[in-house]
Amino acid sequence: MISCLPHRFVCFLAMRPCLLLALLLIAPLSAAAQGNQYAMIPVASIAAETAYQKTSAMYQQLLRQPAVNSNRANWLKIAQELNRVYQQYPQSRAAPASLYLAAHLRISMYQRFRQPADQDQAVSLFHNVVSLYPQSGEAANSLYSIAEIEQINGNLRGAAKNYYKLLQNYPASPRKKQAEQKLRQLTAIAKSLAARKGSRQSSSVVTA
Repeated sequence: MISCLPHRFVCFLAMRPCLLLALLLIAPLSAAAQGNQYAMIPVASIAAETAYQKTSAMYQQLLRQPAVNSNRANWLKIAQELNRVYQQYPQSRAAPASLYLAAHLRISMYQRFRQPADQDQAVSLFHNVVSLYPQSGEAANSLYSIAEIEQINGNLRGAAKNYYKLLQNYPASPRKKQAEQKLRQLTAIAKSLAARKGSRQSSSVVTA
């Protein structure tokens, strides 16, 4: 038995390169058997982030160039690119970021070109962020932006509703304190309006 050990050891050493080669050939097949989607996720995420960063840089460049940002078509081109990133990589982290940036782009367009459709599109995009990506960091910020737009447009009830929704659904959001402050302001405004309405009604009764 002892005399056979050296021979077996030599045989093992001779076979080891073959075993290593077999393992190297089997490993990729095992990875493929687990599903190609797992291998594609990192690549897709990198591609999505790259596309988002590129489009975001285009937007920032547009803001800095008056000769270019005076043309509405240039804004629409970037809006289309952001939508393309979302459509092409809907499961990536770049998807909600693209929708959120597209919404702010539309707000900037409304401020510059004063077309109500741009503001409506911004609100729609913010709502898409909240409904499609409720766990994203952009969701709470989108609710806050919707509430701000409602408040600016004089829809105090709608603004309060969205501020309250933010506080209920995203209590840990950095927007929490701002939303609380806005709600206090809206409550004070509502009380003031109610007091004025009551005063006018009392005056009309006395006059009558």
